[in-house]
Amino acid sequence: MTIAIGLLATDGVVIAADTQESAGYPGDMKSSGTKILWALRSDASNPPVTGAFAVSGAGTVGNLDAVNQKLAESFCLSAGNTLNDLTALLNASLDDFYTHHVLLPQERKDKHFDLVLGATQGNDTRLWLSDQTVLRRSNTYGAVGSGAEYATVLLSRIYTQLPLSKATVLAAYTIFLVKEFVEGCGKNTEVVVLDGGQARMLADSDIALMEYHFNHALKLDSMMVHYIIGRRVPDENAALNNLTGYLKSLRTSLEENPNITAEIRGWDIDWDE
Repeated sequence: MTIAIGLLATDGVVIAADTQESAGYPGDMKSSGTKILWALRSDASNPPVTGAFAVSGAGTVGNLDAVNQKLAESFCLSAGNTLNDLTALLNASLDDFYTHHVLLPQERKDKHFDLVLGATQGNDTRLWLSDQTVLRRSNTYGAVGSGAEYATVLLSRIYTQLPLSKATVLAAYTIFLVKEFVEGCGKNTEVVVLDGGQARMLADSDIALMEYHFNHALKLDSMMVHYIIGRRVPDENAALNNLTGYLKSLRTSLEENPNITAEIRGWDIDWDE
């Protein structure tokens, strides 16, 4: 039970996932574990050509850890190759692992898994999703796991190709909503950003601050729906000022300085009932 997504940005790739792990049956204990593996590589040229890679997925923990490590090794051993060449190498590694550990000697349905992978090298970017033994390239976004359906519907409405700084927040927001509304997805959020030949994982404190503001964005969404459907207000201008004030407050916090907590109290609309 999980949610993992990948977003293609204008200047990189974002991979994000929840951290909840469980066996998936009622009454099972929940634990928290990392679900994203990332790696860096560099070739022997001068100056060296560097690349970054990240993978996450949904399935049994042991199989996922093993295949993710195998794919990361394939990435690191492919230094000097283009991302087009890397696609073939990753496909071969995935096919070998899936064939020998899932499909043979007989198909083990409980061992199936789905992956989302991203890679960057210079200005070149790639985002892939796995379908058993093959990879397919995505030019927008992708999601796997029990929360994939909700995430895909959500991203079909709100996704557009953005710079990494904005795509990172969009990815965190998507995982936040999936954790809120899909059973089996939860605990913390991990976000890995691939930028050229570099990779970085967002700090837990940064994500916690984002989710604090996302919670208030849910309240804003509810207020807007009530306003749109015509719920009566005693003062139209005051209601609009409160809505725009709330919206600007959240925007300032998330865009200009994420370390400043916006003052969001006092923006409630005074409903006339």
